[in-house]
Amino acid sequence: MAQITNGQSYIQLSGVVTDKNHSPIQNAHISVQGTKIGTITNFQGQFVLKVSMTTCESNLLISHVGYQTANFPAGCENQHDIKVVLIDRVIHLDEVRIKALSVEHIVLNAITNLKKNYQLDSVQYTIFSRITEMADSSPILLKEFVFNLYHDADTKPQFYIIKVRSKGFTKLGSQRLKEDRLIDIHATESHIMLRYVPVFLKKNKMKRYIYELIEERFIENEPYYVISVTSQKKNYMDKGEIWINKENYGIFYLEEHYIDEHWKDESKLNTVYKSYYLQDRNKWYFKYGVKDYAWKLNEENILIEIERITVATDITQSRTFEKSDEMGLMTQMLKDFTGNFNDDFWGSYNYVPLPDWIREEITDSNSR
Repeated sequence: MAQITNGQSYIQLSGVVTDKNHSPIQNAHISVQGTKIGTITNFQGQFVLKVSMTTCESNLLISHVGYQTANFPAGCENQHDIKVVLIDRVIHLDEVRIKALSVEHIVLNAITNLKKNYQLDSVQYTIFSRITEMADSSPILLKEFVFNLYHDADTKPQFYIIKVRSKGFTKLGSQRLKEDRLIDIHATESHIMLRYVPVFLKKNKMKRYIYELIEERFIENEPYYVISVTSQKKNYMDKGEIWINKENYGIFYLEEHYIDEHWKDESKLNTVYKSYYLQDRNKWYFKYGVKDYAWKLNEENILIEIERITVATDITQSRTFEKSDEMGLMTQMLKDFTGNFNDDFWGSYNYVPLPDWIREEITDSNSR
């Protein structure tokens, strides 16, 4: 039976994605064929996808690097306990065709084609983002957002918050939540291509890095160069990896490693960005990304491990940025947005399911 929330009629599909050995696959991308609506699995391979009644006749596409893409009929009824098994993608030697180009030439072509390949003008993303902070292997703080981001070539992105929920599990977590404004939402901008291009994708900085062709891979029958990047000297960007489409030089995947930063009271350690992009016809869009790093409070000798996932759950091209009455302003304090941790909190918006161990922590915290 279809559900109606926020004036929208939708069905809900949920399940788990595993490999042939029944091991869960994290960050598998679940999308509605023919649209730019999607989400990803959590570390247990679990997913929830809300599909409008106007697109429920379409198939679901389930994809992940290294696996063959699977299809699943959505249907127009709620479905739970869907089980999807992804099969390893085997690359046969006769599929690999390395063009007679230098690695630097391949990277230069990707840089030259950035503006042509990536949709910059009048794009509105609906974003789900989760920030998890851990200390001594236990969660201290959880923040989740759904917001709209309008992105074009000439102006700064505009952010409008739809829903936020958060919880501090410890005294430290509650203190960090109290002091924190909505900088986490602004930080997601760094995952959107061409706003902050990595240094190793700037033509005038290429001499700082060594580019090495590792292999070719095929994603949904499209060939990609897999290129490693290593700094030749002590740079802010230490190393990385790029997956470049062999035909149009669009970038499917970016991995960025940053050197550690140290200040008197704090240190930022082991920062890694992983960003994936979606090809739709002749343009590329941000799909999802993960940022992992550690924040050390030097005086207290506390190491906080932080993970942020950012998922574009819907992408639309529009000449105007549409606001709605339920949206808040970015300048509001995070504590002004409260919500329970029941799944129905998100209404018709797509999200990534909470892992079971965090749900258990929330239950334990509420019972104290």
